[in-house]
Amino acid sequence: MTARWVNPHGDAKGGMVLIRNSLLSLVRTKGKTLLFTLLIFALTLTLSLGVSVWASIRQFLDDADDFYKTIGLIEYIGQSYPEDLVSDPEMAEDLANLDLSGVENDPATLLWNQTSRYFGYIEGFKRDDKVTQTFQPALLVISRVTYNSSYNAYTAVVARSIYSSFIQDDDLIILQTGYGALESDRYYVISGIAYIDWSPYGIVSPAVHENAAAEANGIDIPLIQDITVETDTGISYDLPEVYENAGRTLEVSQNFILVNSTDDLMSLYPFHQEEEYLLEGREFTAEEYENGDRVVIIPEFVATRLEKTIGDTITIGFTDADEPGESPHYWAGNGFRNEAEFKIVGIINTVKGKEWYVYIPGSVGVPATTLPIGYTVGQAVVRNDEAGDFTLRVAQLMDGRFTLTVYDQGYSDVAVPFITILNIAKILTAIVAVVELAVLIFFGYIFVYRQRETGESLLMLGAGKPWVSGYFPLSAGVIALI
Repeated sequence: MTARWVNPHGDAKGGMVLIRNSLLSLVRTKGKTLLFTLLIFALTLTLSLGVSVWASIRQFLDDADDFYKTIGLIEYIGQSYPEDLVSDPEMAEDLANLDLSGVENDPATLLWNQTSRYFGYIEGFKRDDKVTQTFQPALLVISRVTYNSSYNAYTAVVARSIYSSFIQDDDLIILQTGYGALESDRYYVISGIAYIDWSPYGIVSPAVHENAAAEANGIDIPLIQDITVETDTGISYDLPEVYENAGRTLEVSQNFILVNSTDDLMSLYPFHQEEEYLLEGREFTAEEYENGDRVVIIPEFVATRLEKTIGDTITIGFTDADEPGESPHYWAGNGFRNEAEFKIVGIINTVKGKEWYVYIPGSVGVPATTLPIGYTVGQAVVRNDEAGDFTLRVAQLMDGRFTLTVYDQGYSDVAVPFITILNIAKILTAIVAVVELAVLIFFGYIFVYRQRETGESLLMLGAGKPWVSGYFPLSAGVIALI
């Protein structure tokens, strides 16, 4: 006779019996079950903490990457370094032989922002750094010249100050010898250097103001010229147009501004290191960089002198640099190379020596001067976490006097400790995950091995393979839930 097990409660009841048996199999050895539960709980808690630390540090590093900006500044160590306004012919020659494509195309480079500067002029702007110079150019119409034996010089009255930063019309001046014999009833236009020294009056010494742009047009400005005109009512003067142009030229050359065009304002060294920063307004937008909008950021000093504020406009006349690159290549008779109106969108703090630096988007199309101004070649915006590799690669490209300096605004000081912690968290999390998986597999194996006889008994009683097969997954499922 063959015994056959029949489920008296139907399929649903039979399922409940299997679940009950699965639970009973867990509590038959309470100590081992408790130990297993505590071990799995501890490993799961550790794993959760590891994943949480991993995610938190990753988010912090992503935020730090957005907040900090790393630049690689390339400079030329010339004879006048670190002067910012000098134009070094040796630098120009060496720069022509320097291959910057390796910097621009480096895998860590996000943006290559090559230095692009141009001279400009804003009507009505006066530079203090020129005014404070001891010796300044002067172009004057004088009359009533008298020899003064006490001074061993001439005194004269200024009929018209064509250009001088401090000598005005009707001022009494002292003329140093060198202009030749002068007559009191004549008008003269003189070129010279004006200063104040041993006399309360302005002193003018003979000096010819050389101008390459004028010379290129065949224009020569004499040291002195008699411009007297005799009329029925007396004597007067007729000033040649060349002197009008010369006066205007001196006005521009003594009060020019330095226009810096850039593709990323905040990557420029003064802004990156917060030497210069916005007081009002904003920096350029992505659309302004892309479209070449005529917008400008000016120092507070310029804004005050021009009585301008955010939203106002200024007209900038652009001119190239003269040899050796420290003054505009400008002659009033030729005019500016280009003039354009710009809207003020930002006002920055005033830095001594940079009171007359203004900034525009590079896409405006203002070219760099023929001769580079200053010793900064450019700056690359670099991926923060790849600055070390970038330095190793690009440093090999720096020939001669070119140098690379990397500035990261403190990113490495902040990120390196957290990167170390992140790596440790990754390792520990992986270890805990492997251990927990191994424990689950081990206890699953023990469970199946220990319940083998139960399965055989159920088969002998005719439970059928589906019921026996369900017994083990249900019991394992309860273990997994724990």
